[in-house]
Amino acid sequence: MSRFAMSRLTGDRRPDAFLALASLCLALPGLVATMGSAAAQSPPAVNLGPAGNLGSCSVFLRPNTTTIVYDTYGGGLKSKYRLLDEPNSYLGRTEITVPKKDSPLFLVLVSYSATEWDMNIQPGAQIAEILVLGYHHQIVSHVPPNTEVGFSIYVGGAGRGCPNGVYWTDQDLPSKLRPMLNGRFSRRIDEYYSSSSQACVKAGCLGFSKAVKEPGGSFWSRLFGSKAAAAPEPANSVRASASLQICDGNCGKRN
Repeated sequence: MSRFAMSRLTGDRRPDAFLALASLCLALPGLVATMGSAAAQSPPAVNLGPAGNLGSCSVFLRPNTTTIVYDTYGGGLKSKYRLLDEPNSYLGRTEITVPKKDSPLFLVLVSYSATEWDMNIQPGAQIAEILVLGYHHQIVSHVPPNTEVGFSIYVGGAGRGCPNGVYWTDQDLPSKLRPMLNGRFSRRIDEYYSSSSQACVKAGCLGFSKAVKEPGGSFWSRLFGSKAAAAPEPANSVRASASLQICDGNCGKRN
């Protein structure tokens, strides 16, 4: 029996458009719940640093450029990023202070483990170039606009014009960096900071920020929060030697 005949027999004179709308309303809650569940299960993933985009070291450095080296084995703080190809691998974060100088800065960041270099740039500081050396993939966050970042990574290769061969070493790193920086960039090391140095370990130093534990606050501040959530960092201010994703609440926990 046709739908039109059934309508006449039952006395149901509602138009087909009304029946379609009613069906949609009944199905909508389930559709919303399904979409919400899918969104909750899928972490916000973005390719912030396409694999193979290792930047360039072919940048002119003025004669008065100050060269500062930051050296660490790996980041001891939590990073909100994970490597897209290794989502279960731990990725730490290292905070460094980039000081204001009378001249532009050539920053050399060296780490063995996969590390996010979280830069705290002092007002007025000028960065001419950033060179990142590492065995595993590296990330640099809070990069100022129009700042070139070149990577030389053992597991991922080197950017255009970036040196090969000096990635990381636990034995007298400066002695290996000096000839490379002089030969490739005509630079000498003006300042050298190591996260394992006694000055940094005891009280922090200019290069590496001291991790300060946030106070618990009052009951109400813990209950409702004392400040609004920080705005997400623009993708163009994050440079990486591999593709990244933003991880969830388990971020930074070793697996």
